[in-house]
Amino acid sequence: MTLLLKIRQAVCRIAFLTAVCIPLRAQQLPPLQPSQDTRQFLQEFLQQLMNTAQEPQVQASGADLAPQDILAVSLAFSGCLPGTPEADDVMGRYNELAAIVTSPEYAALPEPQRAERILTLIYEQVLKQYQADQTSIPVMFSKGTYNCVSSTVLYMSLARAAGLDVRAQRTPDHAFCTLYTSGGADVRPVDIETTNPRGFDPGKRRQIASNRYYIVPKKSYAGRHQISARMLAGLTARNLSILYMNANDYEHAVPLARQVVELLRALKEIDGDCALMFPSPFSRSQPISDMGLLNALRRLGHTREEICIHGFRSSASTLLNAMGKYTPDVIEAQLAHQEQNAVRAAYNRADYMEQRRAMMQAWADYIDELRAMAMKRAEA
Repeated sequence: MTLLLKIRQAVCRIAFLTAVCIPLRAQQLPPLQPSQDTRQFLQEFLQQLMNTAQEPQVQASGADLAPQDILAVSLAFSGCLPGTPEADDVMGRYNELAAIVTSPEYAALPEPQRAERILTLIYEQVLKQYQADQTSIPVMFSKGTYNCVSSTVLYMSLARAAGLDVRAQRTPDHAFCTLYTSGGADVRPVDIETTNPRGFDPGKRRQIASNRYYIVPKKSYAGRHQISARMLAGLTARNLSILYMNANDYEHAVPLARQVVELLRALKEIDGDCALMFPSPFSRSQPISDMGLLNALRRLGHTREEICIHGFRSSASTLLNAMGKYTPDVIEAQLAHQEQNAVRAAYNRADYMEQRRAMMQAWADYIDELRAMAMKRAEA
């Protein structure tokens, strides 16, 4: 696995955990307000990250995702990262669909007909079987199974590519789209139910009753509110995280100490509308490059002889082992190292989550102690 892929995985997992796991675990944490020191540190560190770029940002901070980025970000949240063969295959198929919906034939259609034609298209080309818990974008493209979130992501990205003003809607247990036409205030918005091939303007037209599709009950539209494309992409991460947690699958989870939660909440205050924690300065739908963190360390004054990015992991492993409080199995699980003994790997499925949670809090406290000692020496 390349360093670039590892960095991208780390960034996507941070965004995944921030968007999902922190709210779910919030009741276990004491109330935290980011301190002024935390805000200042993040501002300075983010500035160093941004200084590694030589070009201006493509999108402004408040801009929503571009049509293709709606799918690309949701794809990354599904664990399928940019540059991988699977991601290239999905984006290739998406681009083929985008070429169809942006063709002169589609452009000549009135907006309502164009919106309905796109819904028909995705059922002809991609969507085959409704499955309530199937949010994964690559699975949707490979197997044709989908739910309200994954189908809404696909529809919205294509409809916006076709020049339609389509906006995502969310209720407590459902997601769908609404079309706003250019006819003015006198023309009512039209809902688009993406879980059924005849879901254009549901309630006005009879949807297909089949075990392959889903007819949304009227109660599922109660409490609806409009959300941004970023929020829609974030629902992909939310749904998948809940599935993993319900299945006690913590393979990709990282326990967060109180200090880390404080840092992430402060970072959200700085740039809370972005789907990624550390977006690229060139495209807010992509993570920073593999050199971003390293260059930031150098600009903060740390030389190559002092520290590198992987050195943080090495230091943690060395010091945690030296403490003698935690077993090597727990430390290795936290570092996501694979068991080298094939037989043991086949039978040892423990994730050691409770021990890892306590260990990471103790590690964060230890780092605070080291910082306090360094500050005292500097003041002496």
